[in-house]
Amino acid sequence: MFMVSGYLSRKTNEWRLDILNKVHNHAMESALEGHMFAGRLKEDDKKIVRDLTKSKVLPRNILLNLKSKRQDFMTNIK
Repeated sequence: MFMVSGYLSRKTNEWRLDILNKVHNHAMESALEGHMFAGRLKEDDKKIVRDLTKSKVLPRNILLNLKSKRQDFMTNIK
């Protein structure tokens, strides 16, 4: 479960979104550029993840599906 709150800054006229996710216990990275997991998935992998997520498949089963399709797939769940 999560909660989203949006605020419009009067000074900058920009929106700020605060997302409270009780599953994650760390702040979101401001940018994923240079992050070791960013960009690891190929375009066809991203499509598979989107489709399986929409079908409410568990993340561990999505990972198993990706690993079965590509022998060089190195991502793990810790």
